[in-house]
Amino acid sequence: MIEGVFVYHKGGFVLFNWKLSESRNFVEPINQLLHLIVLQQKNIDVFSSSKLTFEWIFSNDFDLVFIMCFTEGTEQFLPFRQRLLEATKAAFTERYLSQNKKLTPREIFAGYDDFLGVFNKIFSTVSSSSSSSSSSSSSLSSSLSSSVEGLSISGSPSAPKKGSGGKKAPVKGTPKKGSKEVKPPKKKSWKDDEYDGPLNFSQSSGDAAQESDEPHFTTKIDLDEEYEIPTTPAAKSRGFLSRLIPVLTDRVLNEEDMASILNEYKQHLIEKNVALDIADQLCDSIKSSLIGATVSSFNTVRSKVKEALEAALIRILTPRREIDVLRDINKANQEGNPYVFVFVGVNGVGKSTSLSKIGAWLLQNNKKVLIAACDTFRSGAVEQLTTHSRRLKIPVFHQGYGKNAANVAQAAIRAAKEQKVDVVLVDTAGRMQDNKPLMESLAELVHVNKPNLVLFVGEALVGNDGVDQLTKFNAALHQHTPVNEDPRLIDGVMLTKFDTVDEKVGAALSMVYSTGIPILFVGVGQQYTDLKKFNVNTVVNFLMN
Repeated sequence: MIEGVFVYHKGGFVLFNWKLSESRNFVEPINQLLHLIVLQQKNIDVFSSSKLTFEWIFSNDFDLVFIMCFTEGTEQFLPFRQRLLEATKAAFTERYLSQNKKLTPREIFAGYDDFLGVFNKIFSTVSSSSSSSSSSSSSLSSSLSSSVEGLSISGSPSAPKKGSGGKKAPVKGTPKKGSKEVKPPKKKSWKDDEYDGPLNFSQSSGDAAQESDEPHFTTKIDLDEEYEIPTTPAAKSRGFLSRLIPVLTDRVLNEEDMASILNEYKQHLIEKNVALDIADQLCDSIKSSLIGATVSSFNTVRSKVKEALEAALIRILTPRREIDVLRDINKANQEGNPYVFVFVGVNGVGKSTSLSKIGAWLLQNNKKVLIAACDTFRSGAVEQLTTHSRRLKIPVFHQGYGKNAANVAQAAIRAAKEQKVDVVLVDTAGRMQDNKPLMESLAELVHVNKPNLVLFVGEALVGNDGVDQLTKFNAALHQHTPVNEDPRLIDGVMLTKFDTVDEKVGAALSMVYSTGIPILFVGVGQQYTDLKKFNVNTVVNFLMN
């Protein structure tokens, strides 16, 4: 049974909707669908949610999506589904949009309730002709265009309930326009009085009691400062797109027009360390989004593909919700609670070092910080944190080794609240994503202490293995959540060694595309001050060049 038919603008506005039952709520599943096919550019054919199945087609010339939903498992009783969508698309675009390539804001909000009568006629014609297998969507839409000419909508006793148009659908996570232009990064220069040694120390150089009370860094940490990724000089070439020579005449863009360009882009993305299956899916999605657009020359095709790919990359990498750590810290402190970070990840990726960089940044923002040493498994973990603590002048809370990590974290948070500490940084043991006992322990720590931010620390160098790590860590947190409790999952990613990837930044795209978890911070050097906010435009620039 068909439950609803909707016409959406890609900007998130519903232009027309028809629902079998007014009491049925489609907002949440349609939000999820639009996130997947518009914002994340996922190339999927069918989407199911809330015992409903959704199918759709695009009108790329007009930035529209025509969506149909029906009761899950009733496909075999609705053989006319595709013809209904095609006919609705043909009638809607011919009736309202034949003279315009894009809707203006005034047209988006105008309302299209008068399309209800047309849709009733389409629904009746298509469903009644479903027994005829020779009926095609093109002939059907042409016959409908004449049959609905001048149709009055003032009364059809069997008409469905009145639809609505021009309402803003609450689609979350639409990326902001007007991205800031990326400027050439400046080389960092260090002053003589700055600490320039390694972050991990096997030995202490001098008695702690004789050290200064000031932290061992003086450079201001600016998370928004442009950062550069050192590149290997490449041999002069004409560029991978300059090898494409074909010339096209004026026509509607089709799959064949884009095949060679998309193949070049796919190979280019793979060379940038993007996972093969993700490069495939992304290029297929771009192809689907551009079929039907009008082009006049090969250069136009190339620029359209490039613009579409760049826009898709920005949408994918831009967080769906803004995470302002300092604002959230202030809010938690006003409520009388410390803000709690939990750092998770596999062995050896630099969790303790990353934690120390975050600590240095918080100190410079006048926050009182406590480090909780909850890696009670690895020998030397507490001593490593103590070394960072001494250099940063941040106290460490620990209870030695062999203790329950969740209990240690709980005690640290309780002590922080008593001492009016602003932020608690919880270090955890590194563990492989397939180690079930350690993953259960991590899930217990997160569930018991309910941190404000769970940060996965991964290496920018590992490529596609990072996707597997992040996916399995998140799945383990979900799997080991107690019954009847909401799962507490990973909120964001920090990538270490981002200054060593030589423009092969594809692992970042692979992680976000596969999980939807945003990258918040990147480590760009060996100093406490080498911490930056993840810059979407910079990464997209590296991926496209």
